Amino acid sequence: MPEGDEPARRAIARFATMDQQSQMLGRGFVRFDMRDARRMVVRVSREPGTRVPDLLAPDPGPVPADLARTI
Repeated sequence: MPEGDEPARRAIARFATMDQQSQMLGRGFVRFDMRDARRMVVRVSREPGTRVPDLLAPDPGPVPADLARTI
């Protein structure tokens, strides 16, 4: 966590939002480093057989009809 009460609160809120979207807890991550507000560094386990599932981008939905005609 970053130093200071307010930066730590923001980091926890950001992590909670990311965990709701991607379910980061319980996936085999060992450590989350959020000291830098611009990025989060994640450490994975080196234990054999430990795997962190791939994150998939959200489905953007169907291509709009007018866009498909211009391509």
